[in-house]
Amino acid sequence: HQASFDVRTGDALEPPALDALTEYAVSVRGGDVYVKIPEGPAPRRPMPMWPYDPGHDRRTFAIVGGGGAGAVAAETLRQAGYQGRILLISREAHLPYDRPDCGVDYLSGKVRGEQLLLRSADFYEHHHIERRHAEVSRLDVPSRAIDFSDGERLLPDTVLIATGGAPRRLPVPGADLEGVFVLRSRDDSDAIIAAAGETSTAVVVGAGFVGLEVAAGLRRRGLDVTVVAPEALPLGTLLGERIGRLVRGVHETAGVRFELGHTVAALAGDDRVAAVRLDDGRELPVRLVVIGIGVRPATRFVEGLPPADDGGIDVDEQLRAAPGAWAAGDVARYPDTYSGSRVRIEHWRTAQQQGKAAALSMAGKGEPSTGCALLLDASAPSGPGVRGLSGGLGRGGLRRGCGGRRLHGLLPCRRAPAGRRWYPWLPAWSVRRADAQPRASRCRAPAPPHRPRPRRAAA
Repeated sequence: HQASFDVRTGDALEPPALDALTEYAVSVRGGDVYVKIPEGPAPRRPMPMWPYDPGHDRRTFAIVGGGGAGAVAAETLRQAGYQGRILLISREAHLPYDRPDCGVDYLSGKVRGEQLLLRSADFYEHHHIERRHAEVSRLDVPSRAIDFSDGERLLPDTVLIATGGAPRRLPVPGADLEGVFVLRSRDDSDAIIAAAGETSTAVVVGAGFVGLEVAAGLRRRGLDVTVVAPEALPLGTLLGERIGRLVRGVHETAGVRFELGHTVAALAGDDRVAAVRLDDGRELPVRLVVIGIGVRPATRFVEGLPPADDGGIDVDEQLRAAPGAWAAGDVARYPDTYSGSRVRIEHWRTAQQQGKAAALSMAGKGEPSTGCALLLDASAPSGPGVRGLSGGLGRGGLRRGCGGRRLHGLLPCRRAPAGRRWYPWLPAWSVRRADAQPRASRCRAPAPPHRPRPRRAAA
């Protein structure tokens, strides 16, 4: 997933890595280098964080949303030297978890629930990051007043909006029948898994990244899976015909069937879904339907900001939406360095990047965010199948490297003065390094002075 580390210290520079690389004691004797490696699992090495000290800083920073952007922002604030109160508000009861793993890996049973967690409860308690399971009914941005559904009001000094996206529902008769699901949360995945245990067939509506991961996960559970989508090829609109054909072939080899070029006219059934009716009148008998047709920004509770065309929140280069208010992740429409226009990217790593950048800005240590977003599709049976860069992707963006069942090429990251710049033989991470400067390491905050760093080797 393109995490990066400081080659000298092992410090984590860019997500999705949260911890630094493990360090081992090294000695040199007689010209030989000895590395002392303890038995058992390598210990985690969290980044140094400043202690909570309300006597030094009496402010309250509230983060609305406990997903990738919110969770990374919370710990980045402590890393950046903020010692006041941090309140992480989430409508989900779970600890922050790896949302992408709720797709193919969790659905297939490869990953268990406890493996999804980004941090333990002890981590948040130790660093005095308060978690609150609550529904926010209203946020007045000018005053930063947060109203909860239980009637309580909070008046923080600073607020970060990181509520992500809400799944789009299928606007057809029968969409509310039992057995019809969306996938956005761990609870959604658990419900789909439970339903999959009671049937042998499933229909997935949507051939984007989420739809394909659901199809792959259910197929690995042994279900007969059919994907229905109006496009001619899966991911074809986003990534072009050549990649679309490759993706379709990979999934068909795994046993997934496609009904492309069709829409859903209705979901038939009494209390529970029994069939998917297509636009040509055919019906697909089924007891499990998963809708994966995209998300909308979860911003309906936000008041006091000019509405963006797509429901997102316009922010500046430091992800500031208004005085005292920031936004990050799926909700943020930011000025893109490479395309010259505002973009809003619905991607896990981008959300984490923006959560870190927003937190640094909130702590007074920010610089313009210039990250280049990367896509990774893990739905293919052979592992990650698509690596590229999002935001203004050209159709047919692959120039070379598309052979067999794996994709080794890459997509354009930046628009050069004379047109798109192509790197047909470089892996995606090389393009990001070559074309996405300055790097996030320039925004790093100094480590707390009470944590001297020993001389060790980073693994």
